Amino acid sequence: MTRLYGWLLALYALSVCFGDAFGPHPWVPIPLAVLLGSSILVGGSLFLKPRVRFTGGCFRLADLLLVAFVFTLGLSLLLSGEVEPTNIHHFLAYGVVVGVYYFFVKFLFAADDTYVTYASRIRTALALSVGLVSAYALLEFVDRNFVPLGVTRFVTFPGDDVLGPISLVYVRDRWGRLAAAAFLVLTGGAFCVTLSAGGLVFLAVGLAAAVFMYVADRAFLFVPVRALLIVVSVLALMATALVTSPAEWLIPVTSKLALTDLSSGQERVQAWREALSVAAEHPLLGTGVGSTSVERGSGVISFYLTMLKEAGTVSLALILVFFALIFRRIMMLPSWNRFKYAYAVSFVAALCHYAIISDIWYPWLWLLCVFVTTEPHHAPVAELTGSRRSPAPVQST
Repeated sequence: MTRLYGWLLALYALSVCFGDAFGPHPWVPIPLAVLLGSSILVGGSLFLKPRVRFTGGCFRLADLLLVAFVFTLGLSLLLSGEVEPTNIHHFLAYGVVVGVYYFFVKFLFAADDTYVTYASRIRTALALSVGLVSAYALLEFVDRNFVPLGVTRFVTFPGDDVLGPISLVYVRDRWGRLAAAAFLVLTGGAFCVTLSAGGLVFLAVGLAAAVFMYVADRAFLFVPVRALLIVVSVLALMATALVTSPAEWLIPVTSKLALTDLSSGQERVQAWREALSVAAEHPLLGTGVGSTSVERGSGVISFYLTMLKEAGTVSLALILVFFALIFRRIMMLPSWNRFKYAYAVSFVAALCHYAIISDIWYPWLWLLCVFVTTEPHHAPVAELTGSRRSPAPVQST
């Protein structure tokens, strides 16, 4: 069944960046639809072959934290005293996110060594997904600002910056520097035309964390001069662009970072203040998952404060400990694994971003967690990237 699981994961990786595009239902985006359809095929395959061998070390005790997290969400809802359909919908959404986006995808990764065998195919599909979304973002920018082609007015979906770094590393190892440079121009251009002030800062924080990890792995003594020069040059370029930016562009960016702009900053600050005051009155299990949407018709605009207000300190502590263990797993990856530092950039940036958004329904962070927890510690990195510098793994039939 390895071939079936490998193709299903490749299809999911190809669809993962299209979270808001052409969803069959507002609650069922394309990636979720792919996984739900895959579950039917997987169920049939398990009926034919019920015995499955899992890759050692993929499922760990830390995964029980997510089970406990969903359990406490349900407990907070039951003890809240008022249960409406919106509350139930939010609880089901969290359960589906954890159960499908994390555990089911991890099952496909670990079953019969699917990830070890089909890593190259999965990462190729993921890089293609990031590239297609980036190309669409550039086309949308041209369509709306320069040449009104009318081809992008039918769908709007966000580009995905979280999976860009690991895709860039894969393209570099698989197809060489020229392909990586082209991929960087494509994704970098898309990032520029869809610029988010917070996203830029969080990406810089993730890059700083990865650089520190890279230097620490080499005991601060054996850092390649070329790599150091590249990092310093990129940071200098970003600083120069920031300093020399025109005021009409710089002022909105700084106001967003300072949370003083009228469009989103003040709304966030007001929502956070209200959430903190309510959380202080219900510190243990909160007011019940989904209660903010019932009261205001919108969220807290911060995943962590949402958990604190709606599910209390217990649920917030569980999810934070889980994220901390994922980051520890990244730190424990061997230094020869090129994906280690890309994981660090993406993971830190994603965690920072969730401080100012509540949309944990997207699969990007969870796919990143699955990649990290199933990453082998012993195989050469070329086997994981499908690098042309060494033979690719033999694909099982």
